[in-house]
Amino acid sequence: MPWARRYIGNPVLSTMTRLLFRTRLSDIHCGMRGLRRSALADLGLKMPGMEFATEMVVSVLRNGLRVAETPVDYFPRKGASKLNPLHDAWRHVIFMIRNGPSWLWCVPAFAGLAAVVILILVWI
Repeated sequence: MPWARRYIGNPVLSTMTRLLFRTRLSDIHCGMRGLRRSALADLGLKMPGMEFATEMVVSVLRNGLRVAETPVDYFPRKGASKLNPLHDAWRHVIFMIRNGPSWLWCVPAFAGLAAVVILILVWI
């Protein structure tokens, strides 16, 4: 795994997921998953791209399923990566904003309201 993905991309997105969805999982984007087929059907996963990993973790947490981490060793990949770092990271962030806690929307709402009030006061 290239150093930028290992030390910037994955840690930043994993930290955002931990903060927004209140989990202690350390590597949200590890591709190793194990769950019952019946549980998988109940999750209703829809994301087509790399944000599928985040969607799965969020859905598992929201459905109250048991989560455990197992250390995984990464080895050099054979062949080219299909990851488009900026595009895929952006899709993860958009998913987290759209599906994040409701308090996440309070900051832009209050900022917009404050801007409108300031404009009205300046205009008057």
